[in-house]
Amino acid sequence: MNRAAGLRLLDISYVFAKTLKRERRNMFKRTSLAFRAAAFAIAFLISTSFVSTSASAYYFDVSSWAVSSVNTARTLGIIPSFIIGTDYTQSMTREQFCDLIIRTYDRLTGVPFDTSLTGDISSTPFQDSYNKNVKRAAELGIVAVNEKKAFKPRDVLTRQDTAVMTANALKALNANLDYSESQLDALKDKDSIAQSSRAHIAALVGGEYMFAREDGGFHPEEAVSCEEAVALCLRVFQRNNKLNIQPNVIQITSHTDGSFVPISDIRLTWTSSNHAPGVTYEVMSLTPDLDGYMYPWPFTDESTASLNATIPKRYIENATERVFAIRDSNGVYSPIVRLFIGSKGIRILNKDYVTPDSNGNITISWNKLSDVTDYSVTIVEKRASGLPEIPVGATTTAKAEGASYTFKSKANCAYQVSLKATTSGGTSYSDTATIYAKRSSLKNAPFSYSSKAEAQKDMTKVTFPIWKLSGGKKVESKASVTVHKDLADSVVKIFTQIFNGPEKFPIKDIGGFDWRAANSDGSYSAHNSGQAIDINSNENYCIYPSGRVVGSYWKPGVDPYSITPYGDVVTAFEANGWYWLGDSYGTKDYMHFSSSGK
Repeated sequence: MNRAAGLRLLDISYVFAKTLKRERRNMFKRTSLAFRAAAFAIAFLISTSFVSTSASAYYFDVSSWAVSSVNTARTLGIIPSFIIGTDYTQSMTREQFCDLIIRTYDRLTGVPFDTSLTGDISSTPFQDSYNKNVKRAAELGIVAVNEKKAFKPRDVLTRQDTAVMTANALKALNANLDYSESQLDALKDKDSIAQSSRAHIAALVGGEYMFAREDGGFHPEEAVSCEEAVALCLRVFQRNNKLNIQPNVIQITSHTDGSFVPISDIRLTWTSSNHAPGVTYEVMSLTPDLDGYMYPWPFTDESTASLNATIPKRYIENATERVFAIRDSNGVYSPIVRLFIGSKGIRILNKDYVTPDSNGNITISWNKLSDVTDYSVTIVEKRASGLPEIPVGATTTAKAEGASYTFKSKANCAYQVSLKATTSGGTSYSDTATIYAKRSSLKNAPFSYSSKAEAQKDMTKVTFPIWKLSGGKKVESKASVTVHKDLADSVVKIFTQIFNGPEKFPIKDIGGFDWRAANSDGSYSAHNSGQAIDINSNENYCIYPSGRVVGSYWKPGVDPYSITPYGDVVTAFEANGWYWLGDSYGTKDYMHFSSSGK
């Protein structure tokens, strides 16, 4: 195996290791060395089927209001590696916030930067997380260990979760907080805040670490984005920086983002505003994982104290692009720079998972060539399922000037984008990319409950018109389903839209709220919180990766009860922000729609 293939293998093994950690495989307790060895071995098998060898994803996205906070946090070294180069607008998980808050705590208390993946997990306090920072958060009192020893690491972080963890972290830092619950009086939804978190939220609102939303409510169950979490931790850092830690602004100077470089050794140089004695640097290659995050992987054999490094040709000769950042020994990162490998051409910049704007629009962009004024864009819509009976969506061909093109997207759809350009001298360039349209969950979701009795307090039954089959004819009828009260209006709107659709889709059975036992990883079905609906369960079966099947079949276009991917049912749910699990890349659950994506 050559060195370039070895590097790609390490990239894959690292992604695989992070994915396994996120999935929390409980088959055995593993040491860090054994874990990485197993991941490397399995990655070798996976790598033999890989055709693309480039780090082709580039997810960086941040809202305008958060740009300053994100950049400042990066120069202070409080942003953990998984966020660097990622989409800061997406929701954060509970486990990821532990990584962020512990990174902030370590900087404030002078704990040396640690690049290891797992650390000592021999005495983890939770049954569903091997993350070393989750363990440390428990030891510091930032998170509590319940009797079930369940942390629910992959659950989306809520504002209530955030307040509790942050207040506990500030307590561990000996910060002065006022826990008087009278500080909640100004919040319009104060009565909806759980008793167990009222003091924590009061302390953060009163201390101006967290703020009410525009409508005057705190919205305790609303999801928290990466950029919101970073801005909060920056406030924690700036107000408790007793060590007087100064920022280090690192900037790559030898290459600009989007440059084309020949297939040869690459000499990277950079500047550092706080180049103190003992500070060393590493060149990092940002590698995408399966969740849409980018993880830095050391691109040099060892750290260097100088402000330059050479990337050998063998590391890039089989790639089309590489994404680089410089990291110092305190965990501070430079802005990312993506280099295209090879001769001048055209490249689509945003690939893989892209978050549409509030109107469902996706904007693709590319490097603008000086001698090209007219670009041709072709977009073909696909579904994730990929089965033969699913039709390919319409092809959109458009002319674009400049270096971007915007189109309307659908939830959970994949788009094949082809870009062509011809210079005034007749030279043609082209590039292709697959883009997956991401969707955020509905606001105030997901919801989480520890018991059926607790969940039932927030459930409500809704009734709406439907079509039924009677004697081979479609007749008007009504149906009811129990869902979370905050989703009631959305559910009625969806089924009314289905009823008024041209298909007159017939409904035999509907399932909603249903309390079920926990999954093997400690997570719960979306049905437990009234965030999922099943339609015609027998004719829209569910196929698990294990091979287990629930239901009898799925025959869209043949059986009238089977849901058609481009039909009225899927269209109505997705138009209102819900997900169809028939389009998932894991379990194929053709009956199942969810507001949280689970």
